[in-house]
Amino acid sequence: KDERVLELAKENPDSHKLFNNSRIKLMKADALEVLPALASECFDLIHHDPPRFSQAGELYSGAFYRELYRVLRKGGRLFHYTGVPGARSGKNIPRGVKERLAQAGFTRIKWHEGLQGFSAEK
Repeated sequence: KDERVLELAKENPDSHKLFNNSRIKLMKADALEVLPALASECFDLIHHDPPRFSQAGELYSGAFYRELYRVLRKGGRLFHYTGVPGARSGKNIPRGVKERLAQAGFTRIKWHEGLQGFSAEK
């Protein structure tokens, strides 16, 4: 959605292969708008790294996770970076994320402390 994010990614040496692989199609779009228009089971892997919860709570919603589940192929994997929002105030937002991922149908949901996110499978 924001061209600056793509420009920063292009500068990251670890991201170069994303921009130089003909099998990868990069899309600059609003995920909330484009996701419902995508065919079911069209992705093998989804890396979901949304803005912080306070800025884009809809990208942490059960409805959004159901859409991610729908477009993921059987056996496909999701990595969802969350960070640890709410930790200082005693809120456990990642726990709610895990519950909503499970309700959307994801299995093998695992928290990765060093990556501050969840992996999950369809």
